Amino acid sequence: MVIAFEAYRQLSSVIVRPMTAISALSNIHEDICTSAAQKRVAIILIPFHKHQRLDGAMESLGHSFHLVNKRVLHHAPCSVGILVDRGFGGTTQVSASNVSYKIVVPFFGGPDDREALAYGMRMAEHPGILLNVIRFVPSPGKSLKFDKSVIEDNVDHEEDELMLSEFKSAHSDKEKESNLYEEMLVENKAEVVDALKALNKYNLFLVGRMVPTVPLVNKTDCPELGPVGSFLASSEFSTTASVLVVQQYNPSANLHPLVEEQAYYGETSSMPDSPHGVPPV
Repeated sequence: MVIAFEAYRQLSSVIVRPMTAISALSNIHEDICTSAAQKRVAIILIPFHKHQRLDGAMESLGHSFHLVNKRVLHHAPCSVGILVDRGFGGTTQVSASNVSYKIVVPFFGGPDDREALAYGMRMAEHPGILLNVIRFVPSPGKSLKFDKSVIEDNVDHEEDELMLSEFKSAHSDKEKESNLYEEMLVENKAEVVDALKALNKYNLFLVGRMVPTVPLVNKTDCPELGPVGSFLASSEFSTTASVLVVQQYNPSANLHPLVEEQAYYGETSSMPDSPHGVPPV
């Protein structure tokens, strides 16, 4: 793995600092989160605890790996991405100039979706990345939870609109016409599922972990991926599209941090902000 990162560093203009740590599965999350805090990173990327078999089905690596991901999500001092890898990037290393991928962000709203879109926009700065944003919109009088009553968080809605406006304005110059924005009206859960299945031609899905919609699968053993991520990671969805499920860092929700910030000379440094200008490390 270290050799692969070193090869990537030599082929790209990205600075890579590999580090190997030997940890027990019971406390590996402590090493991950402590290292992230010390290096002040913007996002932790961890692999999904299942891998894809040759027949396309997803097979678990074990309950212990599953618990590691849950603990990282709970204790992380920054944003977290869980990668469901279905062969993203292929088996051969290519130079940065030869990269060519299609990425889609199914946007339902909320802080996690905004974080996913922010990283999608960063990826789309590369000329070889095609980025599409599909915003799911409920029918009038309903929410994306398809309730009869609509209770909308006005602050969240305003931030969603601001984020989408930023994306549209950034790609309004037509210099890269492949980056598209589309709104899709949906009446029920079945229409959301059908719409997502129709997008399986993409190489990578970027989706928020906890988004304001109903669970798209009736039963899942991976509820930590959220209502949309758990469906995209299931065997019934796709055999080719990889998925990155993103959780935005929320300092108010991290009630039990593994690393406490210390104040020196009356000043306390803050944890990384969201990625709108903070490079992931």
